[in-house]
Amino acid sequence: MQDDDDKVRRNLVVFSAAVLASEFLEVHELGLLSHLFSSSHYKPEPWRLTAFAMLVLLYLLLRYRFSKASFEAIEDMFGDWRRLRNANIVQLLRSGVNAFNLLGLQPGFIDTNLKQAALAEIEDWTKPHPEAGKRMGNIIVTDNAEHAGKVDKVQFTEVSEPHGTNTWRGDCHTGKEFYVGTRLVGRSTGGQGIRFSFGLTSRLIVCAMSTLQMTIYSRSAINFFTPMLLSLLAMGILINRLAWQRQWF
Repeated sequence: MQDDDDKVRRNLVVFSAAVLASEFLEVHELGLLSHLFSSSHYKPEPWRLTAFAMLVLLYLLLRYRFSKASFEAIEDMFGDWRRLRNANIVQLLRSGVNAFNLLGLQPGFIDTNLKQAALAEIEDWTKPHPEAGKRMGNIIVTDNAEHAGKVDKVQFTEVSEPHGTNTWRGDCHTGKEFYVGTRLVGRSTGGQGIRFSFGLTSRLIVCAMSTLQMTIYSRSAINFFTPMLLSLLAMGILINRLAWQRQWF
């Protein structure tokens, strides 16, 4: 069993799997000792073998935890978590905007008054363009003044990535679609952004969702947690086995 940095994960997984298999197949120390010392008068006590296995497992666990591969996996894992967190924040903002579009609800984590913002967007979009009617090259500048007083609905679309360094508080831009009745008459990507701030409940929801997604979709998380979980299960089995052998219960 090689102890190089690129082999420590394999060593931990193999040893832990062997302990788990021995428990599942009920191949404990007594059977192993009978094979190893069948022709010898020396019969070591089973608890000594269990204690030795615990020491080996502890060494392999610590060796892996502080290996270069482990630190790289942790760094990659937190990078994946941050990307998932940012994606969930955008998704939550989109859900809040859609709630306003469909039901007229004002989400608690969006500070901007969406109803007032919608009216301001309509006013800004339908005001006369100062260069309307003029030719710029082969294009004649037009404006949206013909729809002034007719546009009765604006929907926010395409929420952008949040700006700024504060993950939980900032602003983002959205696209806008302008309607006269049910007829789409224009789109815009300008205008003011939407400010948001997530409270404790929203932060916990986003963090929980990101952690769950990370354990399923992040290769780095699987590479890190699989040997750790196997080794902890194996250690629990060995501790329980030692306790029964030493009659601690």
